[in-house]
Amino acid sequence: MSCEKQVAADDKKPNAVEQREEFERLLKQLNLEKSNATKEHKFWNTQPVPGVDEVPQDHAPIMTTEAMDSLRNRNEQVNEVYELLTQHYVENDDAIKFRFDYSPDFLKWALMPPGYFKAWHIGVRNAKNNKLMAFISGVPANVRVHEKTLKMAEINFLCVHKKLPTPISFPTPVTKCRYYHRPLNTRKLVEVGFVPLPPRMTITRMTKLQKLPDQTTTPGFRAMAEKDVQQVTTLLNGYLTKFQLVVDVNEQEIAHWMLPRDGVISSFVVESPTTNQITDVLRTACSYYNVATSMPLAQLMQDALIAARDADFDVFNMLGLMDNMELVKELKFIPGNGELHYYLYNWRCPRVKSDELGLVLL
Repeated sequence: MSCEKQVAADDKKPNAVEQREEFERLLKQLNLEKSNATKEHKFWNTQPVPGVDEVPQDHAPIMTTEAMDSLRNRNEQVNEVYELLTQHYVENDDAIKFRFDYSPDFLKWALMPPGYFKAWHIGVRNAKNNKLMAFISGVPANVRVHEKTLKMAEINFLCVHKKLPTPISFPTPVTKCRYYHRPLNTRKLVEVGFVPLPPRMTITRMTKLQKLPDQTTTPGFRAMAEKDVQQVTTLLNGYLTKFQLVVDVNEQEIAHWMLPRDGVISSFVVESPTTNQITDVLRTACSYYNVATSMPLAQLMQDALIAARDADFDVFNMLGLMDNMELVKELKFIPGNGELHYYLYNWRCPRVKSDELGLVLL
């Protein structure tokens, strides 16, 4: 019986022609599968993984393709980021479009604080023409969330070219606050459509209502200098202790973020005429951190508005956080239609009210 089985098996053995045909069929199938594999891995071909035909022989990091680009802040790359943000960053939904116009010098200042990481400045390029199509940045920051201080990456300048679809949905923010605007050049703001003219109001009358004093009134009000860094650091950190979501800064960071830079940032302090102690500090053009200990905050802010006007700014912007809301009515700030939302990634905490927020994003 075993012999009969063997004979039967031998009877089914393919001849040489059949073997060759089967081998050719398998080759065609393998080539087809190889072609399909290449076609089906368009995504993975852009990722830092070995290629389909690659047989690694060593141990080393895999560099990303040129579609992803860690921007190294060379001048030409900063200019590319500037062009992308100018054309495609935050804009209003009105018929007249307004967008932020961050200068290259401003971007260098914002993206390169002490201890920054070049790898946290990420761009996405068009693989065909190498054009920058998207950008996101992060800078290191020590942030206190309620009672816990954490090392964080502060994410900013997330921007995608308008031609790319961006169906983005975010979770519930930990807090949000509204922008407020104080006109300095009322006529210009009305003419360009940034500020609407109220019913039964003329530009002349509105300009008169928004008029500021000719000069600052606070004794000792002057531009911040390097010698003020230590006192300003102590003053600001002390002021921020009463808020629930704040940045914790050292002297090196204060020197970077607050010392005046032409065309980028203006900072002022109030120096006591008798003790030479710095009692108050603020930043102008776009309100940043304001601390008043020897006078009402509104008086200090009014001097900041005057300084901004004298420096030819057209409008003074402010977020409705910290103690800023007490300034809105007295100093005639106008509510804007934009809100800034704050999110914490991989960290859970109770919601923070806007007047408990002490972290200002650029």
